[in-house]
Amino acid sequence: MKYRMLGKTGLNVSVLGLGGHEYRWGSSGHLSNGRFTELNPEREKVVSYALDQGINYFDTTFTEEAQSLGYITGKNRRRKDMIISGMIISACNRCKGKKPPEVKEWLTSERDTRLKLLGSDYFDIFMMGVIDNSYDRALALDVADFFIRTQEEGFCRFIGISGHDHGILASFLQEDIPVDVAMFPYNYAASVRWGNLYEGLDIMKETVAKKNIGVIAIKPLVWTIYGVPCTCFIEPELDIQQGIEAAAAWQSTQDFAQVSVFGVETVPELKTILSSAGQPADAAFLEELLNNSRRFDLLCLNAPRHSAEIYKRVLEYAKIIIGRDLGGDLNAYVKYWKEELNGSLLPPTRV
Repeated sequence: MKYRMLGKTGLNVSVLGLGGHEYRWGSSGHLSNGRFTELNPEREKVVSYALDQGINYFDTTFTEEAQSLGYITGKNRRRKDMIISGMIISACNRCKGKKPPEVKEWLTSERDTRLKLLGSDYFDIFMMGVIDNSYDRALALDVADFFIRTQEEGFCRFIGISGHDHGILASFLQEDIPVDVAMFPYNYAASVRWGNLYEGLDIMKETVAKKNIGVIAIKPLVWTIYGVPCTCFIEPELDIQQGIEAAAAWQSTQDFAQVSVFGVETVPELKTILSSAGQPADAAFLEELLNNSRRFDLLCLNAPRHSAEIYKRVLEYAKIIIGRDLGGDLNAYVKYWKEELNGSLLPPTRV
């Protein structure tokens, strides 16, 4: 396993990290009724295997992920081998309408709940989650102050922020807040500035470099439609694992992000990603997948090969891109696309 220094933190993080909440969308469907409705033995195998292979970064966005990881670390006693990120999801927006004492009380409860579920006294990185265009600046600074106090009191080692819009995050980082780490989408499509989905990435790169802020890449397999993996655009005669291998190979060789977070469901899936790490990326194949992202027929054809959650997302996308509701069968949308829209190439729309 290759390691990189995470900005100014001094933490040596594995180039591949393990996420959590995408796990419930896996093909086997055994967690399809909700986020970690039960502590699944397969997840324990995934985490243990990841540790054995040198992965040391673990992301916990939702409380269910903290619960799952805490349950596992409570059994294997390997907390010292792990760099764990905790997050209060949408912290700024969820504090709207609260008075200052209520803000502090709510944030404290959210923090302490996650630590208790993790079975830990501290986070290595504590994230202000999902900074987006609706955040209130004054409230955000109050929330940031809580994170600073949390660090001073020893409940976290470093402070992070996360979001999906590079420009908004870069703007937020201009504030006088001691942010150590930033987490945001970075993948092959972002690197070539595909379409207009990654506006603001250049200023984000300049900002993190200037401030020596560590970078954690999310959505390594989600390129052009939010929440839909790039493997939905692979030719049907090819195994979708080929797309994962190519993307993982590219991701592991990029120096901009120190660690890339993957969500996996099984040990074989994790082995696929690990075997690709450090290998030469197939640029031609990656470019083909990117070009295929305008192929509406491929998207609809491949959706059933993924999880029910992905199928649902693709169906919502189809309604938007076609401009009408044709029911729950994607074949109807493909038929309309071919007969009424002449199979024209369509730009992705975030859903």
